Amino acid sequence: MPCVWSGAACRLANAAAPLRHSRRFKSRQRGFCDGHTDGGGRPRHGGSRCTCHCSVRSLPTLSLSTKCLLHLLCVGFRCASAPLPATEPRMPFPQLAHLIVELLAMSSSELYPQDLQLKQVVIVHRHGARTPVHKDVSGMLFPGVWKQCALSPFLHAIQTVGGLKTDPKAVSAVKSSASRGVPDHGAHQRPPTFARIAFGAASGSPVARDHIAASRTVQQLRSLGVSSTAIADSDCFYGQLTDTGKHMMFELGGRLRELYVDELGFLPKILDTRTSRSIYLRSTDYSRTIESLQYFVHGLYPPMTRQAPKTLGLQIHVRPDTAETMMPKDDCAALAVETRRFRDTFKSLNKDRLRAALDQFPKLVRAFDGESKMSDLNKVFRLYDTLKCVDAHDLPLPPGVTKAHIQQLEDLVVDQWARIYTSKDTVKQMSIGRFVSEMAAPIASAAKGDRSASKLAVFSGHDSTLVPVLAAFNAFDGRFPGFASYISVELFQDRLRQPLWRRMLGASMWSQPQQYVRMSFNGVPRVIPACAPKGSHRPGEPALCTLDAFMKEVERITPKDYPGMCNASKERAVPDWD
Repeated sequence: MPCVWSGAACRLANAAAPLRHSRRFKSRQRGFCDGHTDGGGRPRHGGSRCTCHCSVRSLPTLSLSTKCLLHLLCVGFRCASAPLPATEPRMPFPQLAHLIVELLAMSSSELYPQDLQLKQVVIVHRHGARTPVHKDVSGMLFPGVWKQCALSPFLHAIQTVGGLKTDPKAVSAVKSSASRGVPDHGAHQRPPTFARIAFGAASGSPVARDHIAASRTVQQLRSLGVSSTAIADSDCFYGQLTDTGKHMMFELGGRLRELYVDELGFLPKILDTRTSRSIYLRSTDYSRTIESLQYFVHGLYPPMTRQAPKTLGLQIHVRPDTAETMMPKDDCAALAVETRRFRDTFKSLNKDRLRAALDQFPKLVRAFDGESKMSDLNKVFRLYDTLKCVDAHDLPLPPGVTKAHIQQLEDLVVDQWARIYTSKDTVKQMSIGRFVSEMAAPIASAAKGDRSASKLAVFSGHDSTLVPVLAAFNAFDGRFPGFASYISVELFQDRLRQPLWRRMLGASMWSQPQQYVRMSFNGVPRVIPACAPKGSHRPGEPALCTLDAFMKEVERITPKDYPGMCNASKERAVPDWD
């Protein structure tokens, strides 16, 4: 739904837009008010307002300046669903205009100053928009609505794994997608295939074959069949990455290409056999994360910038469930006990709050009539998940349901699920500590000057990956990560301008350059509390942790003996969630 802004706000947006450094701001947002105002940003036809379309689903991946502008301007202004009052809302305070201009003027030179050299980047992202995971609410209220999967063939990335072959009928369905009303988009070009899917071990090994046989993704692909009618008709199954989700990941890859390739020159312009070795790719064993990673790479290196797939040598690493570390595992007994205890306590202290939330949706709650044992916690989650998926695809919400209701459910989900990971260090270690150590490994290798270290490592995961990681570093702000949200961890090094005679004698004789690590969420730097003390960050820039301070945090989060911690509890419990 577009927001209606005051004429003053639109003039400010258009006046400040040229200050934004990024080409994506100009091409994607058009000064926010293009087509609704005259050349000076004033509303046409003598009106007093202009309409600016802000796609809610694109917010997680917009740049910092753009997001701040949208937040500051849209919040407090009435949306187009209701008429503006006679007295048009004005800027909340005069300083806001100056703040917005500063945000729009923020350039890559501020986040990436010339005296710092970027050495390594780690991206941990959530998959793009998907269909609801559960069918109860969705099946009752939205039958037949999920025809959102025309971009096929399904799981093109792994159709040649384990003897699976691409069916010509499925391919022909893709080519005719435009005739079925699917809008033209760059993501419709066939995304890159992967030369090999490393299922937990070297391809062809007995371990890898066992994993392929047990892989939920491969089993799903085999059970559906790539030539199934459901795929040809654009139907989606539950939990599937939709075309909207693929677009999200494609655009996220494109935005990061603009940053790391076009603006900074950090990554190579062309992906070929040689340069592809500098990229490490890993995904959980879910179709939506594998496809999200595929379309992310598709945006990062569109067809004209990458070599033919058969010779490219791209490889995606997928671990079996028994070795997965990118999500908390319920088979860790001590973690299961902590989780169940937290949720039971929350449930007992928030009965009225949970019941009040559910009572607002009597028709929707009837979907759970056959689930007598389902807790109110899980009912809230299923309602939230379904409504969030509907909203992410710009589909109409059920009568009487508003975005404010979705936000209320989201707050409950954060409180009863996400805050578990902010509770104790032992919970952080058992839930995500092993992955934090793996995520930091490329950083440590690059810091030591290892030439074999990847320049870019990309991990495709879930909300249950991002929230525990942020919480582990005490950097979680209490907001649920949207589809295609991402964490970036960047390694920097001071550029030391030494005289020629010193360089000729050897750098080892002189002080080594300081190295820093910065963690950001959706492009916004996060200050890690452990890096706040003096000497633990770059002077004047608290978000730039010293490498030592960052690695000490990694060491704190990493479990010393994961099996021992998990088995230390004599209690046994099954977490109360879906």
